[in-house]
Amino acid sequence: MQPENKKLLILLKMSILDIKKDILLRDLKDCLNSLGVYDINAIIPLLYVLVAYKHKVALKFSIASGVEKAKVKSSFDKVASSTGEVCCLLDEIRSLVPESYFEGKYVDILYDFLINTLRNDEDLPDDYYADVIEYVIDTCTSRGGKYAGITSTPTEVASLMAFLTNVQNPKMIFDPCAGLSSYAILPELKEIPFTGYELDLFTSVLAKIRLDAFGKNGNIIRTNALSDWNLDKNCDTLVSEPPFGIKINYKENGNLISPFMEDYIIYKFINTPSIRKAVLLVSSVSFARKENHHLRELISNNNWIDSVIKLPTGILPYTSVATGVLVLNKDKKSSDVKFILADDCIKSLIYKSKKLDTNAVIDRITGEDDKQCCLASLTELSEHDFSFDPVQYVSKRIEVLPGQKIVKFLSLVEILKGVRKYPDTKGRILQPMHMSSTITESQTRDILFEELDLPSAKLVKISAKCIIFNVAADKFFIKDDEEPLFISPSYNCFEVKQDKCIPEYLAESVVNSERFRESALKGNGMQRVNYNDLLIPIYEDIDSQKQIIQRIYRQEQNELKKKLETLQVLSGRSSDLIHNLGVTFTKIGAAIGILRKENKECETVDKMYDNVQFALRLINSTGADFGKVKPEYEKANIFDTLSQYVKAWKNFGYQSFDILPIKMEMSKDTKVEIDTSLFYTVLDCIFINAHQHGFNKRNSPDNRVIIMVEGVEYLEKRYVRIGISNNGNPLPADFSLSDFVSRGVVGINSSQDGLGGDHIHKIVNNFGGLVSIESEPEWLTFNVLLPVYLTSNDTKFIEYECECV
Repeated sequence: MQPENKKLLILLKMSILDIKKDILLRDLKDCLNSLGVYDINAIIPLLYVLVAYKHKVALKFSIASGVEKAKVKSSFDKVASSTGEVCCLLDEIRSLVPESYFEGKYVDILYDFLINTLRNDEDLPDDYYADVIEYVIDTCTSRGGKYAGITSTPTEVASLMAFLTNVQNPKMIFDPCAGLSSYAILPELKEIPFTGYELDLFTSVLAKIRLDAFGKNGNIIRTNALSDWNLDKNCDTLVSEPPFGIKINYKENGNLISPFMEDYIIYKFINTPSIRKAVLLVSSVSFARKENHHLRELISNNNWIDSVIKLPTGILPYTSVATGVLVLNKDKKSSDVKFILADDCIKSLIYKSKKLDTNAVIDRITGEDDKQCCLASLTELSEHDFSFDPVQYVSKRIEVLPGQKIVKFLSLVEILKGVRKYPDTKGRILQPMHMSSTITESQTRDILFEELDLPSAKLVKISAKCIIFNVAADKFFIKDDEEPLFISPSYNCFEVKQDKCIPEYLAESVVNSERFRESALKGNGMQRVNYNDLLIPIYEDIDSQKQIIQRIYRQEQNELKKKLETLQVLSGRSSDLIHNLGVTFTKIGAAIGILRKENKECETVDKMYDNVQFALRLINSTGADFGKVKPEYEKANIFDTLSQYVKAWKNFGYQSFDILPIKMEMSKDTKVEIDTSLFYTVLDCIFINAHQHGFNKRNSPDNRVIIMVEGVEYLEKRYVRIGISNNGNPLPADFSLSDFVSRGVVGINSSQDGLGGDHIHKIVNNFGGLVSIESEPEWLTFNVLLPVYLTSNDTKFIEYECECV
């Protein structure tokens, strides 16, 4: 055969295989949808069938039909007992779910899939078995995983981990928190022996299936790394993605090593002689966390830190945590440490989701970009108190605009300590909602302070004109009078030296100097700016500063003026209607309330009542400023309150999605102090947003909303985090939390009035709480953090590291 004909035959064969693959995945998708992709257990019988079919283990089906079906359930028997690895894996898979999942409708669905798809071409699963398994696991993690708590490291992040690990020339890899072993299955590590610990049974079995599918020489052991750290002597490389924010209680010689799992892994690297190298994906907070300072100092002084890479925020599923990679090497030759800034290496794929641009990161690691990378000496690490944040080292090489000069922040201001002891019992209190993120926002807001009772927890009394920054210095308040103002002791106050800088320009310069602010962040959990380290680029000429501020005003106020004119027209047309509707619906609601008491079990009356209450909340919230509303507090059980709302929503809400059962990760006796009606307004905004912006153009029987409740710690305070997720359209990649908060005074025309974020933010802040958002490829989550009033001692609190306001 001629070479040209051979090439043509190969191309033809490849095309046929691709067509077969497409057909297989299409049939697989139909099978998954029939099984129920949001019931994670329903997918287990499919995996059982696939593993058995791949390894040619015979399965015995009993298929009932017709009259027989009323008497005999469809089922399939367990595989014959065997000590073989495949049969043991099948036994493990089957043990994950009740036997009822291997009977009835599940068997009928799987039998059709086996007969109609797999039996059509016996070689097909061998060719594409790994693709099939990945498709099923991806369905588990991207759709059901939010609810089931199973996540997979994105391919882009796993590829970076594999690249960094391969560079280390490992003999054997150990992962104490293996999860689904995403990086271990990649081609560059296929021949490297691998051992992983995974405590969760469900996850460990999925990981075994995955390794088996890719022919990986690996071993997943179901055990706890905290108590069973026992390695093969040939294991020389530690690679892991420890769970972020998880607190542990590990003591050695009576001393607590660190309360965080990430730090424990570093500690074990130091104290396990056989492990010579490590690649660890960690939260950026761990680069400067005070609890692991002694560990950072130790690996620095021993010259064991090879490189540190700062990655973008929000590239991991279901979290907005900033991430980074630590590469450690006990046999390192050079005395320099390479720091790489890669927090802008993002690419947008389907649904505008945030994905790591792995190739761009690798280019920076291997290249010579001195603007984003630098080598730092061990002496420099010591001078920075052993902080591993790349920003602190690379920012010194960042160029500033022509005419600007980098100056010390403290050279432009005087620190105001304020008064901590005072006789006042009432006063003006600065709330988080009063802070601004731009100078235009600051100047266009009409803030009217009321004389409030001062809380028992001491605030700081400030009288002078000054700038007040929050802990991260990304928000500010300009105090332009000399009347007393009471602020949180966590805020920082500065009197501006106006011969050097005008207050408005200084505020704008600080909040826009993200690189420099990050270089000065220190502390545990939510990091705080250390103003001794803060540098900012400014124009030193006062006239130039004034011109810049005036230009900003003109540009933003022109845009704001156009929007306000539109809203005023709408408001004038709607005010009378809103007033009359409010009075009418209040009367109707009261009448139905009486009827409801007399007919406690009447479903029709309940539906009427829920609909009227919903309409009344919408009328009352239209055009309302919830920053001025005084809540009527009650101590509410959060699980019961959410359950009642979900039940009511099914009576009055849009039927564009299903709500899965509430997932409680904390005690069901947990209570919060809220105004229930206002809290329901918050939920209205979130659920209406899911319908209006998430599902209005994505109508599908698979549309889901998940409510998850867990205990979190943020800025050393404990909160109930209520996460409400939908799998509709995600937010644009450049959409920020400040965008969400600034949009959403609910009005007549919802297409012009945003997402309800203003209402959510102000109401939750009135409760002493916080809000945050997380946008992932499959799930968009609105988080409400409410202070814990009461909860069981068994409740575990996770360090919450997302941006909150």
